[in-house]
Amino acid sequence: MTGGTVGAVATRGVVLREVRWPDLAALAALEATVFPHDAWSEASWWAELAGRPRRDYVLAERDGEVVGYAGLDHGGDVADVMTVAAAPA
Repeated sequence: MTGGTVGAVATRGVVLREVRWPDLAALAALEATVFPHDAWSEASWWAELAGRPRRDYVLAERDGEVVGYAGLDHGGDVADVMTVAAAPA
């Protein structure tokens, strides 16, 4: 994702796209639902996005609602999964 324009990818009504600054409130809300005891706050999400280009995050949305997300920290030859979440069914 880093270094280029990322288009949205849709499958079965779910759109995957790069996380943008206006998404932070929705990400923090889903985070609190999925990880109630140690959820990242909006401020934590802000710090993660500020870590780009080393960090990349995508979200999944259906009908305009955030239903999941994932993030990577990639530096050098190693990449670490920072977080993965999906909204409860």
